[in-house]
Amino acid sequence: MKHAGQKNFIKKILDLSAIKAYKLNMIKYMLEPMSDNLYQGTPKEIVQQLYADSDAYYETHDDFRKGFAEMACDWSGKYMRYGTDEELVEDLIQNKLLKRVE
Repeated sequence: MKHAGQKNFIKKILDLSAIKAYKLNMIKYMLEPMSDNLYQGTPKEIVQQLYADSDAYYETHDDFRKGFAEMACDWSGKYMRYGTDEELVEDLIQNKLLKRVE
């Protein structure tokens, strides 16, 4: 019985993750106050879109993420994680640099 409970728990977590990912993909964001462009998709797609809009040159995706997090920290005065695309996008939303567009 314990095993079945664990399966149900894991299934619920996976279902919630899928719902969260689906909702994130449907939401459009604007980067304030730096851009009028709209961004949407998975966190990786959002970071790729930010990179495509950037005038700065970075050798790698990771370098861009770190540099962008540092610039966002300078703009907002708030700490931005940059270990993963998910962390960066989450912090940009939480710190109100990526604002939801209706």
